[in-house]
Amino acid sequence: MSAEHIDVEVGRRVRAARKQSRLTQQQVLRALENFGWSTGSTSLTHIEGGTRSVRVRELDMIARALEVPLATLIPRAGATDEYAAGYRAGVAAVIEAAEAVSR
Repeated sequence: MSAEHIDVEVGRRVRAARKQSRLTQQQVLRALENFGWSTGSTSLTHIEGGTRSVRVRELDMIARALEVPLATLIPRAGATDEYAAGYRAGVAAVIEAAEAVSR
């Protein structure tokens, strides 16, 4: 899976989770502001459309705004896909660090 494909898949998952939560983009943006990320609707549109890469920290805030586990928004990596595997490993490290802090 290439970087572009990951962006598209992450965007698809973000949009699906938002729709399943029955939230508008504006509602998500307001929730993101509560987590300290003030961004415009254009950014969220580009993330959902797969035309903007999203940082792990941003994806974590989106997951919290949507009230879904972060792992829900991350595509699974194949064993031969180094980029996707690295992305998932980075996210796993962030999740582990966050859990350690909350203990």
